Amino acid sequence: MIPGRRSGVIESYQLYKKFGLSLLSAPPIDDPGFFLYVPLLSNLLNVDAVKGASVFVALISLSVGISFAALAILLGRSLIAKIAGLGMACLIALKINTVCDVYSGLALAFVPLPFLLIAFSRKSYRWLLGSTFFLGLIGVLSGLIRSWSALPLYLFGGVLLFFDPYFSRKRKLLALFFGLAGAALPLAHYQYVLYKKNIFLVSQQLEPVKEMGHHFWHNVYIGFGFTRNPYGIIWADECSVVAARKIVPGICEGNPEYNAIKRRQVFDLLKNDRHFFFTSLFARFGVIVMFFLVWFGWLGLLCSYFYPKPWYQECAFFLAFGASALPGLITLPVFQYIEGFVVCTALYAVYSLIIALNAGMINDVLLLSRKMLKK
Repeated sequence: MIPGRRSGVIESYQLYKKFGLSLLSAPPIDDPGFFLYVPLLSNLLNVDAVKGASVFVALISLSVGISFAALAILLGRSLIAKIAGLGMACLIALKINTVCDVYSGLALAFVPLPFLLIAFSRKSYRWLLGSTFFLGLIGVLSGLIRSWSALPLYLFGGVLLFFDPYFSRKRKLLALFFGLAGAALPLAHYQYVLYKKNIFLVSQQLEPVKEMGHHFWHNVYIGFGFTRNPYGIIWADECSVVAARKIVPGICEGNPEYNAIKRRQVFDLLKNDRHFFFTSLFARFGVIVMFFLVWFGWLGLLCSYFYPKPWYQECAFFLAFGASALPGLITLPVFQYIEGFVVCTALYAVYSLIIALNAGMINDVLLLSRKMLKK
């Protein structure tokens, strides 16, 4: 956990213990879900905030592993399919647990997808209603923990729901309603927490404050520090602030004018040095492709080629790939920023393998091997 978030979680927990209210940390914080749920969990378990954060991430890791295991057990017809799914469940859960930070929200967003795939594969209306409710619930939770982390989830679920030919339009609309109902629960709780917080601040004659948003262009700018460059750009917040202060002395991060300056500086890079601009992007893209291959994306592609899924499921996966890869493409292609992409890749590999094994891949491979040996 980076020092700023570590101190923020500790302060949030101390203030929660003192006043019984969440999100009282100052200055305002982004990704508020992490600072909301970790103190609640820490208080429930009666542990300090840092241990609470570790348990929080471990629970997310466990939920991802359970969702993968459910997919393998409920859809896999052969022992090999079940073992492969359970093995991947253990691998991905252990990997997620190595990063104790808000980035775990990127992985949490993919927990409902195995259950959604089970619903569409089994053509079960009850599974569809339950999985869409779960999708809405987890989508908002993950979005609170890490901004925009639920985008791949919504794209994936939307494509499946819209293009699947089995369920009627009325049933799809009811499933959509269930999804909205699931989303309303954590959203209502979050708004209630903000309401109680602002009431308390007013009672203390303090002005209510808004949570800090993500500085998109700030992150895009320092992302160009991934490759060597003649502009002195490195992956550090101070680098971006110093560059902005050369234009407007004394300007601070979070100022609307600051964001406008960073946007202009990014487009200046594109205008004045297109070679560097696109070289940096392609370098990051190459690293993301490497993650895809390492986490068995090649196996998913191979199985999909010989044992294809319905076209809309393939499209849903690749939309989710694109959305979950964006944080690493515009910033740094390291695991914590593309945690969702890695989970999506592993899910694609497991699901594609299960479909291939269910379609008789083992028998086909044995038959092909015999033919080759005879020759």
